[in-house]
Amino acid sequence: MDQLSESKRHARKRIFWGLILVGLGVMFLFEHVETLELAMMWRFWPLVLLVSGLIDVLTATRWKHIGEGLNQIVIGFWLFACLERLWGFTWANSWPILLIGGGVNIVLNSLPDRTQNKN
Repeated sequence: MDQLSESKRHARKRIFWGLILVGLGVMFLFEHVETLELAMMWRFWPLVLLVSGLIDVLTATRWKHIGEGLNQIVIGFWLFACLERLWGFTWANSWPILLIGGGVNIVLNSLPDRTQNKN
């Protein structure tokens, strides 16, 4: 059963990344025919990390997956906040957010998996 949930999780991730590639292709095509200004859209690329992390958290079968997803969310949020200067965040004053995300990731990776307790 655990193997089945892992394969479902990987299938969802492959679908997500496939949709990201399709979206990028559509954006580049629209820029090529001059109906979209890609330079304006490019500043939102950290949101891909946020969505990817959210997918990881929602499809998690182990604590490690939750940690990885939260780490992606934190990094994506941090990059976006710094690029957009949200809440006064800059590269210089907001780096502790990365320490917090890394610490949470280490803690969650250290927790025993639910599947290990059943054996």
